[in-house]
Amino acid sequence: MLLRRVIEHVKAQNWTAVALDFIIVVVGVFIGIQVSNWNAAQINAARQETLLRELTADLRADIEELDATLEVTRLRFNAAETLVARASGWRVPNEYPTGFGTSGGMTQIEREAPEAPKDAVYFAQRYVGFDISRRSFDALIADGDFTFAGRPGLASKLRSHYAYAEIWIDAEDGRQLAVSRELQKAFLRVGFSIFEDPDWEELDVLVASDPELAGALKATAWEAVIQNIVLRQIRADTEALIKEIEEDDK
Repeated sequence: MLLRRVIEHVKAQNWTAVALDFIIVVVGVFIGIQVSNWNAAQINAARQETLLRELTADLRADIEELDATLEVTRLRFNAAETLVARASGWRVPNEYPTGFGTSGGMTQIEREAPEAPKDAVYFAQRYVGFDISRRSFDALIADGDFTFAGRPGLASKLRSHYAYAEIWIDAEDGRQLAVSRELQKAFLRVGFSIFEDPDWEELDVLVASDPELAGALKATAWEAVIQNIVLRQIRADTEALIKEIEEDDK
């Protein structure tokens, strides 16, 4: 209809009408594009909000796993340190010199010796690693639009959080797990499995007389300290992300 009218106006050389028709066409196209873009933005924003709610659920699940892992780490630290401390008096220092000065509060773990010797043998060898939930985060990345309009800095924080967690998980596989296996080998070498039920005196003599076993226990205690520090940092970052996401939803 509009095209027929433009042709009629051209034939009649009614240039004013032609100009008006042209303006109507341009404005109509512009409005159509803007409406289409607005609809696309609304759909994308709604999808991102859905994915962010799913991401929050993943983050909460991560906190539950972190708490469970930290509890095993606490038990592992106390078991390994207790076995060495009873045999030689050695403990992980609360302060440790570094290239940047002295690091205070190294352990950050409540010391609580195992009640039974068999618990010490078991928990010293009990290692659990952390595995982050990436499903919702990967879905957000796959969407291609990771800007989060109205949430400045959130995308960068999420990328940093997941990158740091993945670096730590790689470190767990490369070091934490390796130390745990070395301790298991040291116990098996002297004839102790996690199912043994020795008395404290027997363990004291064993650790005091076996430098390799004592060294593996010290390494285990140190690695538990490192795991505790890193996982507590990841947990704090996770809680901060949940808080930021939920505050923006209000």
